[in-house]
Amino acid sequence: MKNLILKISLKYGIIFGGFSFIYKILSLIMFPPVPESIAKVPFVIPYWYWVYPLFFIIVCSFIALSTYDDRATTNLSFNKSIIIIIMFVLLIIIIESILNIIIHGVWFICLITAMAHYEFNKKNMNYISFKNAIIIGLIIIAFFTLEKIYDLVYKGFIIKLEYGEEYWYKKTDFSINRLIFNHVGKLLREVCILFMLITVESYWKIFKKAGKKGWTSIIPIYNTILLLDIVKRPRWKVVFLFIPVLNIIYAIKITNLISKRFNKNKGFTLGLLFLPFIFYPLLGMSIINYLAAELRGIKTT
Repeated sequence: MKNLILKISLKYGIIFGGFSFIYKILSLIMFPPVPESIAKVPFVIPYWYWVYPLFFIIVCSFIALSTYDDRATTNLSFNKSIIIIIMFVLLIIIIESILNIIIHGVWFICLITAMAHYEFNKKNMNYISFKNAIIIGLIIIAFFTLEKIYDLVYKGFIIKLEYGEEYWYKKTDFSINRLIFNHVGKLLREVCILFMLITVESYWKIFKKAGKKGWTSIIPIYNTILLLDIVKRPRWKVVFLFIPVLNIIYAIKITNLISKRFNKNKGFTLGLLFLPFIFYPLLGMSIINYLAAELRGIKTT
């Protein structure tokens, strides 16, 4: 079990977290931070903002033209060469923009973690515990943290070189502290999203335990209607959830009925209400089974 957790965590952490780390290094090399002394001068562009991209375009153009020349049956004209170069460069820019959006989006880590959880479920007889889900998620997040550490060290080093030793604490202390604060904030946000993901997964498993399709748990309104089926209440009572004040009362009642369906008491209901990211996984990601109404003597109307 431990080997499987470590294997899957390292697999997704190294592949995607490592890719994100390499992408960050290349981005900072290609486009390093602009020193304040240069940024304040109008119409002055640092040399690396045109030398590196120009070198990149030349290399890409050479690759594109060489590939076309090897496969084409006719000679390559000057006009065709220009068109191929422009199309190839535009394609690279589009791909880079998409990667930038994907890699720096928090949902990217969420997607990778979900993929890791799915593989663990598949290889562990469709079962993953709350503890294992957290461990896998935290290991993956740790690999993505390498990017933040590198960004902090690199930018801190550049700032120190720009201002010099005598101004290091005087002018850059706030900047470095703000950078640390931003990265710590992102890290906490990723951990919160991990718990949100686990809660959604557990909700999915609760539906499956009750004999429903798991994917129905993530469809708004429809999942509420099916939840009424799970707690053995008429579907028309879903209208109660759209009436102010009454919706709060009825939602608490439904939550209590969910606890009863899994042989839990009112104390567990309070946990579902106030700490859902912990208590819902304890229902869904566990061996606790769904109980039929006759086993508990619960009214079905």
